[in-house]
Amino acid sequence: MATKRLWHGNIAISEDGFVSKKNQKTELSNNEDWIEVHNIRNNSSAIIIGSNTALIDNPRLLVKERYIQNTKIKQPIRILFDRRGRCPNSLLIFQDQEFYPTIWITNNSSQYDQIKKIEFISFSQVFNDINSYLDTKEDYRPVLIEGGSMLMNSFVNSGFMDMLRVYQSTKKLENGTPLKLNFDKLVLQSEYSLGDGVVRTYKILK
Repeated sequence: MATKRLWHGNIAISEDGFVSKKNQKTELSNNEDWIEVHNIRNNSSAIIIGSNTALIDNPRLLVKERYIQNTKIKQPIRILFDRRGRCPNSLLIFQDQEFYPTIWITNNSSQYDQIKKIEFISFSQVFNDINSYLDTKEDYRPVLIEGGSMLMNSFVNSGFMDMLRVYQSTKKLENGTPLKLNFDKLVLQSEYSLGDGVVRTYKILK
């Protein structure tokens, strides 16, 4: 029987507590943070983002070689939470399926070529379906959630996420999308400087 797979989150915020400018791709991480994040990705079985992140940032959601040293790269499965089916198949996360598979979590009836689709019924059902799929791949590494504020808070409240990493930049945005989390469920575990920013890690109460 497989050991319990950890689910952990990662999010970056500005010095004044915003995740991004409203509906704009916003760069907050410094180089040191990107190195850590890509090493976390490389040690994850899957990476999850939400539809807002996919539509605004349009990431490929891959481990980038320039941030990894002296370690073999193993690309994680890409997972897109898109319950309303807003994301077109032209997005980068849907490309190169023969090399970098994507799972589409959606209630949209559309079918995209080569894309594995999981219907969203509940968080517990999706959690179990993803874990079961990764078990078939015999990949028991952690699952990483890299969504925005809304998706991250949903996972915090779901009881299925174990840890959360928050990188706080020295950049100020003054306005935008604020980080809204249920901090009653977060217990600070560590805090350390990373370049000119700060990383805080939290245990999530079940």
